[in-house]
Amino acid sequence: MSSVEDTALSKTPKPWHPARANKEPGGLRPITFGTPLGAATTGGQIPLELVQRLTAVDGTALRALPQIVGAVGSSRNAKWRLHLQFEVHRELPAHATLTPDETGGADDERSVLSRNLHPDRLLLLDRGYERYSLFNDIVRAKSDYVCRVQHRALAVVQANELSPADVAARVISDDFVTLAKVTHPVRRIILQKRAQGRQRTDKTNSDKIVLLTNLPDVPAEVIAALYELRWSIELFFRFFKHVLGCRQLLSHKPEGVMIQVYCALIAALLMSFTLGGNIGRRGFELICLYLQGWAEEDELLAGLRRLAASKTR
Repeated sequence: MSSVEDTALSKTPKPWHPARANKEPGGLRPITFGTPLGAATTGGQIPLELVQRLTAVDGTALRALPQIVGAVGSSRNAKWRLHLQFEVHRELPAHATLTPDETGGADDERSVLSRNLHPDRLLLLDRGYERYSLFNDIVRAKSDYVCRVQHRALAVVQANELSPADVAARVISDDFVTLAKVTHPVRRIILQKRAQGRQRTDKTNSDKIVLLTNLPDVPAEVIAALYELRWSIELFFRFFKHVLGCRQLLSHKPEGVMIQVYCALIAALLMSFTLGGNIGRRGFELICLYLQGWAEEDELLAGLRRLAASKTR
């Protein structure tokens, strides 16, 4: 099945990207907001040059409403996946692609990312993106990556000595390793997991986090801090589904699904601009009440001011 970005669906909009939106008549201009994470979130631990390049990459499953699936009599088009590239330092969705939710082939998340690479990015990837050919594609696109991978035996070329700061950041080892068919130097950093309050009993989890990166000179403690910022995209997905109400789709057609996704992303940017980068369920509810005619403009503005004041205390 073709994805939304393929030519087989020529009537479907191309994957949205703010750089292209600026050039199109009536296109959405990107809205920047928030404080650079190098200064705010990490206490200056991550150099600003790296912070400005950070892009978290992940996907989330979208499902059509059961009533829609029943009406069309087929669940073939009821499952979709939103592939998102999220600029961490600006808290900005930078590139979105919609495909059928399938494993393998052209719609696989690794294949989708390989077709949508941009230069001068530092990609933060989870285990689902572990593919050595993708690592090569990222470097060829003049970008870098930090990717969590499965813990497996690899040939060590050079073991790096750990600094006290690395040890304090829970770094266990820092080595250059050999990967088959990878055309650039690869560094493996192993971290000790943070202690969790509740242990899951349905699966056996390793107590270590294994990261691969092509960054040769960045301290291991900084690599560890970079990977932790990948959670920003998970928080955005939670907002996208639970606040904007996109847990279920209103259409089974790719055009209708993409319209809903576009509207949600645009709403997220406009709300962040209006609320000063702090978007929550309460602010979203106030805007909905105003749009539905249950609140006047002065009541909406007063409520938003109270929310902004409460977050600065």
